[in-house]
Amino acid sequence: MRKKLAMMLCLACGIGLLACGGKENSAEVDTGKTEAETTEVSGKEKERENQTEVSEGGEEVVLEFWDMPWGGTVYQDGVQDILKEYTELTGVKFNYTNIAWDNWLQVYLTAVSAGNAPDVSTGGSLLGHRLAAEGAIYNMEDFVKTEFAQDFFVDGAVDTFYTDDELVAVPWNMDVRSIYYRKDIFEKEGITELPANWEEFYELCKKLTHDGQYGYVTSGTDNMAYWEYMFWSVNNGGHYLNENLEAEMANDENAQVGEFLRKLYKEGLIPEGAPGYTSSDSHAMFLEGSAAMVMSGPTIIREIKDVGIQDQVGILPVMTSPSGNTQSVGSFNGIFVYNDSEHIQETLDFVKWYSENYAGLWTSGGVGSLPAAKHVLDESYFKEDALYAELIDKIVPDTVLQAYPYTHYELEMDLMDSEQYYKEIIQSVYVSDADVMDILKEGDEDYNAALAEMKLE
Repeated sequence: MRKKLAMMLCLACGIGLLACGGKENSAEVDTGKTEAETTEVSGKEKERENQTEVSEGGEEVVLEFWDMPWGGTVYQDGVQDILKEYTELTGVKFNYTNIAWDNWLQVYLTAVSAGNAPDVSTGGSLLGHRLAAEGAIYNMEDFVKTEFAQDFFVDGAVDTFYTDDELVAVPWNMDVRSIYYRKDIFEKEGITELPANWEEFYELCKKLTHDGQYGYVTSGTDNMAYWEYMFWSVNNGGHYLNENLEAEMANDENAQVGEFLRKLYKEGLIPEGAPGYTSSDSHAMFLEGSAAMVMSGPTIIREIKDVGIQDQVGILPVMTSPSGNTQSVGSFNGIFVYNDSEHIQETLDFVKWYSENYAGLWTSGGVGSLPAAKHVLDESYFKEDALYAELIDKIVPDTVLQAYPYTHYELEMDLMDSEQYYKEIIQSVYVSDADVMDILKEGDEDYNAALAEMKLE
């Protein structure tokens, strides 16, 4: 069932590309409290063909748009500018709400249950599958087929969001995980060859760890802790669901991951405080040079640029794992339309226009992830940036979905995406001496119990 994303992601510019669902590109950003703002534009409003500023009943159209923090204030300001432009063109107005990643899924589930769902939202990979099971998500199949050219999105992105015969989302962004390293530290330590496998990575960490400097830094308490285990698991050919869509984290490949990470931690090659670190903590150590390597998504590129060290950072090529696999992991996230919307057509019109006109969210530096729309990837912002080019050339061709070995999402995967069992597993690996396979088996028991409960709902 294995299928490299590179086989699916052929860009118009001829570069093979990546990806799929998860949220580090967003999860690394904490915007604090949820904020809502209605965007209104004074002055003469223009009319756009096939779009109206009032509903059929003659009333003003105001769309509820819930968005995740895919970036900081630059991103959110950019979205507001785009919404104002659309209001100016069509008269359609927006209540824009930025939803924090903390407890984000429960926010959506509660809103749907109470009949208070937005008209449109962005969200994590499995949001559409989860809410489609509640009958809450509009089927986008006909819309995508009729309103977008076949090659508008990165190849494979649309298929990712099918559940049975229903398309639950329009692709929004894509993400890839990789290990970033400090070229300046490597040069200082006399390191001229990059690691090709786990054993070489371990030896490199030993050489780099001394005098308050660590070879590698990881997170232990937030979304990136989940991605840490997922990254090494997929690289090693591990999985978390079997062919029957039942939890099966307790496999040999995943056990090797736990044992490897525990060795790095117990030998002091990862900071002692790592189990309590957030991604902000681990990134800070990397950016200040007290850690030579960190696993992250593309969001870190923006942070690297902010501190002006882009010339001192590189990306490790995908390593070959003990099981002989050479692959990284990524995800797609989507834009969703809700069945309870009183303005379905106006919402669909907006989604089409937004997908065609959101390039500035990336080119302004507001979003760290990669876009799912090919025309945005054609921007010089990506083509002429050394780190993005390295990411696209080195990592994307060997990237598979975090759904691996599946090549699309299934509803049962939502629990891993939302509950993030790997986060608890990696913490246990670090702070306990329990057998790794036993830790994984306990995770399977919890996952399968949650699956049974979900199927009874």
